[in-house]
Amino acid sequence: MRKIVLAQGGPADWGLPYWNWQTNRALPPAFRQANLPASAGGEANPLFIRDRVAVNAGTAMLPAVVNSTAASGTIPFFGGPAGAFGFGGGVIDRPSHFGAGLTGRLESQPHNNVHRTIGSFMATAASPLDPIFWLHHAQIDRLWGIWLRLGGGRANPTDSRGLTQRFTFYDADLKKVIHTPAEVVSTAALGYRYDDDPPPSAIPLTAFAPQQAEAALKATEELLVVSDEPEELGASGPVELGTGVTSVRIELVPQPVNNLELLTAPNTSPSSVALIVEGITLDDPGAPIYEVYLNIPDVGDGGHHDSPHFVGFLEFFGADHDHGEHEGFGEGTKRAFDITSLVHQLQQVGKWDPAHVEVSFVPAHLFVDEETGRLLPPAPMERDPGVHVGAVRILTE
Repeated sequence: MRKIVLAQGGPADWGLPYWNWQTNRALPPAFRQANLPASAGGEANPLFIRDRVAVNAGTAMLPAVVNSTAASGTIPFFGGPAGAFGFGGGVIDRPSHFGAGLTGRLESQPHNNVHRTIGSFMATAASPLDPIFWLHHAQIDRLWGIWLRLGGGRANPTDSRGLTQRFTFYDADLKKVIHTPAEVVSTAALGYRYDDDPPPSAIPLTAFAPQQAEAALKATEELLVVSDEPEELGASGPVELGTGVTSVRIELVPQPVNNLELLTAPNTSPSSVALIVEGITLDDPGAPIYEVYLNIPDVGDGGHHDSPHFVGFLEFFGADHDHGEHEGFGEGTKRAFDITSLVHQLQQVGKWDPAHVEVSFVPAHLFVDEETGRLLPPAPMERDPGVHVGAVRILTE
């Protein structure tokens, strides 16, 4: 891209921008104008995609949509159950964008949320056709670097299955080249930095040398007692999500539930409680994002993002892809939510029933009027979105 920009007379110091959607939650103006300025000829703006309806109007995404606090606070790169609570997700032995089962925290929130909220191409496998894709991914890359510099055991993986996998690309001269993840584990090694990166002398060694972080990570893990296998507390049957509120009641098995009262005690099990939504398939690839709540008395129209009952956003980025070429990944999309702190908060205020839980889904509020602070209603649905969920499960680990 840089070669093309320079060939067309662009500035010699041009670099790929990033969109910091955490400080500027509205789509950048250059992507919202249907035509270029008169000074640039006034032709159709190649950065403009007409089908991005809400964001083209300059409407700001909600802070909850772009929040990366959970990802930043995560220490292991891989984490259970099955990679869901690691910063980076699961491990598989093949190149696949959506084949690793549960996604990591940075990818699910905020990466996937932003994709689906922008809509149009960005909500599908065709997302690279929208020019904002590249600025969005540069921001994800920036957040990855920030995560590494937080230290405390945070480090890129050392697992050879992740580092040596071969990927095919085309360079600026249209020649086929092969790269591996081991070549791209730091921005410094790639010759670029972000405008708010600290000087190299201030970057901790663990950001460059994963082995230096292993001791810190092990020390952190020793503070937790983690079982080898997740234990299921309860599960629903199939669930159909529609145009309004859908609630499902899950009966909990009695014995493991007693352990939930020990969540805040040191050296006790479980160390985490997960809500798993699995077997997700879509009739319509444009299905909406849903807000997920736990034991909320009255969800109404949703929008309770500061409530202790709010679990997170259920998005379907990648659910419209064909997984048939990946053995074992043809049973629908799966999403996981860490509800450990929510369970504890609900216990504290007497809203936790050890016999059962109720999980509610409602079409999500994604935008806000920045002048008034008022949540904007979800886009109306002309027909049932056809979202099929195989099961909702509660697990401890």
